[in-house]
Amino acid sequence: MGNSQNNIVRSNKHIVIVGGSIAGFALAEALWDQFQVTIIDMKDYFEFILTNVKAAAIPNYINEIILPYEEIVRANQNKFKFIQGKLETVNKDNSIEIANKDGAKSVVQYDILVLATGFSYEQPVKDEKSLTLQDRRNGISEFQQKIANAQSILVAGSGIVGIELMGELAHAYPEKQLSLLSRGGRLLQNMKPQVGQILDTYFKSKKVKLIYNKAYDSRDKSFEKYDCVIQATGYTYKTDFMKKNFANCLASTGEIYVNDLFQISSEDPAQDPNAIGVKENIFCFGDVSRCSLQNTKSAVQIKWLSPLLIKNIIQLANGQRPSNQIPQKQSYMAMISLGPNDALITLNGLVIFNKKAGKSKFEMAEDNMRALRGDIGIRKKNQKKLNKVKGFLSCLTCCCFCCGCSNFNTIVTRQPKSF
Repeated sequence: MGNSQNNIVRSNKHIVIVGGSIAGFALAEALWDQFQVTIIDMKDYFEFILTNVKAAAIPNYINEIILPYEEIVRANQNKFKFIQGKLETVNKDNSIEIANKDGAKSVVQYDILVLATGFSYEQPVKDEKSLTLQDRRNGISEFQQKIANAQSILVAGSGIVGIELMGELAHAYPEKQLSLLSRGGRLLQNMKPQVGQILDTYFKSKKVKLIYNKAYDSRDKSFEKYDCVIQATGYTYKTDFMKKNFANCLASTGEIYVNDLFQISSEDPAQDPNAIGVKENIFCFGDVSRCSLQNTKSAVQIKWLSPLLIKNIIQLANGQRPSNQIPQKQSYMAMISLGPNDALITLNGLVIFNKKAGKSKFEMAEDNMRALRGDIGIRKKNQKKLNKVKGFLSCLTCCCFCCGCSNFNTIVTRQPKSF
């Protein structure tokens, strides 16, 4: 895996990252110049999942946000190794067992392991079953055709995926009968009421029918009138590989407990964030992890937290004890795209609707794909942008908390203890 062209001398420490999505690559690209890095993923391609809802309405958009891993390896001068396979078991002896797409199993040794496996989503836009690039293209093409042929469409689920999907459909197909189903009394119930109010007004202006306080049931005859029903609900964490040897590190939801050093833990971090890691050289990061902070699973939060984990990995690889802890409080930002231009932004406790911000999210996707193709300049540019936003939010948080007339709240804080 060495690169003789650049005369890079790497440590012989082998860092294995399971999960080649946004969290996995945030770590890999910071480590592959110093260590032997292997990325393992079930699929043979990378997909920028933050904007793939656009592929439901825009033909060929999927080709702008997918890239074969082997092409990424070549573009980055073979600085890392890629293995296509599904993680079956995490062993106790610094090894893991993986199975390829044909079911054949093999063992991979590691010095440091990072679990960034995310979750499985039963929804055509965020397809988890297409293991090859061609299968993914074929699947999304069939999905697009189904939508194009339908006159009435129901999106069942009012989380971020359902909201963004409906935003794309409302923009691309204003002539269709569109309905959005919410199990609760408002959209995005885990966010401030103002968010739901803005979204309610927005979708009604787009002639989208909103159905509240009702769950989707395929046996319910009231749903038979729709030509197309898209279920944007029901995701499961991909952590079966922990059950044999590290079942005590799993939450009831399937998430993996991590302490404040990102090491896998047998203690709920809401109760004991400083618990000693069950295995000091196994870390967990991204959607699949449950840490002491709430609301840390957006791409922005992952990018902001990744430098801490990177430092811990480097320390451990160099024989030092990891010392970089998850902060007790962190700024929060999320952008919910509503078609190609409109977007709803939450900055800590502030909610903003903007008619141009949505475009910046898709520009971010383009920049990330350029970085994966080996554009070092754009990678540095992206990091500077993130640092500026984080600095702005830190100042905004400080100012608003100091102001006596403000009811501004920082959303991302430690999870409260339950007794």
